Amino acid sequence: MANISSYTINDIALYYHALICVKEPLDSAVAQERIRVHLIDYIEQRRAALSLPPLRTQIPTLGEKALNELRQMNFVTVEDGKVRLLPAGAEIASQLTTGNGRNARRLILGRMIDTFDNVYGLIKKLSPAAGKDIVLPMPKGPNLSSDAMDASDVDLRGEITLDLAQVCKAWTDWCATNTRLDLLPDDFLSRARHLSVVSKDRKIGSRIKNVVQQLVLEQATDGIVSKMPIYRTLRDRLSSAGAINSRIRAIDSSTIALECVYSCLHIGPLTYPDSNAWIQLDVPRSAEPILVHEPEPQQIADRLFSELRIAASTLVPRAGYYRIYELRDRICEALRISQGVFDSAFLYIYRSKQGEISLGVDYETITAKRLPIEVREHGRSEFLNLLAFRQPIQEVRDADHS
Repeated sequence: MANISSYTINDIALYYHALICVKEPLDSAVAQERIRVHLIDYIEQRRAALSLPPLRTQIPTLGEKALNELRQMNFVTVEDGKVRLLPAGAEIASQLTTGNGRNARRLILGRMIDTFDNVYGLIKKLSPAAGKDIVLPMPKGPNLSSDAMDASDVDLRGEITLDLAQVCKAWTDWCATNTRLDLLPDDFLSRARHLSVVSKDRKIGSRIKNVVQQLVLEQATDGIVSKMPIYRTLRDRLSSAGAINSRIRAIDSSTIALECVYSCLHIGPLTYPDSNAWIQLDVPRSAEPILVHEPEPQQIADRLFSELRIAASTLVPRAGYYRIYELRDRICEALRISQGVFDSAFLYIYRSKQGEISLGVDYETITAKRLPIEVREHGRSEFLNLLAFRQPIQEVRDADHS
């Protein structure tokens, strides 16, 4: 079996675009370049739409790596120097061109799990019934506020006050307090010091983060995933496929926060009452069924709206508005749903409850953990990141206490 070893693909939408590029047989070199150019165009268009910084490189090997992974998953074949779609790849291309993107995504997700050992191993470690969440220590300096830690990726490039021993002790204490000794590496501090000495990270904060997370990740996955760049690639790719999700969460520690990674899959017979919200994936290598939690928007709308108000009651509004990405983080974790499921249900609620909520926009920095909601109406798109309730949240708090 193969492993995902490329860092350049972190969104399965790139597979979609690559497959569309080779609907007709092409010379291998021509196919690689056509795929690379098309994928770069897609990435740049998305970055421009979200006001993200442009790429710093044209990623010369992107087409080759995308094509190689499609070949490993038996979506394409390369024979006599020609790239051709196989039936599975042609089925996905057909699903995409007929507007069935969700089916295409599930087909790719199932084939990824079936093909790549590190993907299969990671989702088995994460997914119920036998799997557990993976929690990684997120070092933080004393000047970083809890609000920032709870909502976005942490930038440690300028952090010079972090101490490796303090971070290791904070993590050891957290594991003991929360009975997660399965996440505590043997000889944690001594091994962390050794890795720190040989690390090529020039920034102290980044070095400590990568060292401690690498050791915890290796422990949590029994060595299935040990390199942080590969872990982040798998995390992001599986997140875009709707298989897992993650959240950075603050705790009562001046030294660490948490990166919590959880599964939206279930492996084995279902015991949940909403069994019709679970879709079985095609994964022949697994003796047990693997299902993904994808309720239809109308199935989850009422519960999600209730969770929106509960989550908002824990936040401080700004002029009556709440950040959507903060609400999304909390609700996805509570309901064990993907970002895509949240966004679909949120838009359903927005359109069906326009008398109860309103949306707005705050022009703050967008990151991978601060994505806005895209609202498409009348042939145009808007990106909105603020939510307000018509009924004040304080009334909800008072009703809960009465």
